Amino acid sequence: MRLKSIPIYQSVFNDIYKDVLAGTYKEGELLPSENDLCVKYAASRITVQRALHMLVERGFVRRAQGRGSFVSYKKDRIAVKQRLLGVIIGDPSISFGLRLLKAVEKYARLEGYSIVYKNQEYDPALESQCIRELIA
Repeated sequence: MRLKSIPIYQSVFNDIYKDVLAGTYKEGELLPSENDLCVKYAASRITVQRALHMLVERGFVRRAQGRGSFVSYKKDRIAVKQRLLGVIIGDPSISFGLRLLKAVEKYARLEGYSIVYKNQEYDPALESQCIRELIA
């Protein structure tokens, strides 16, 4: 079901992604055609293609020209890539810090990222340590 606050391509991506993880679509199985997905989601072909491209980027789908889109994710396999965004803030309890953290998380999620938050407590040495941990 589509939430109004997210773009249609993200909603299509989310639905197919959840179905793949749940095993609704098995590894090697052909997904519905682009036309069928357009009808199902009342979306344009470009919107559906963008969602499928996001699935391909994350290793859940492979596309074969003239044949369609196939599930390339095996349920017991760990996802190929996890898109992470590191966020280091001095004190998120202040109003601005909390609003900033919420906004970063919201837009990161829309673009398929998860965030990792670190509190550096205004300490330059701790900030350097947080950066090293995020890079590792």
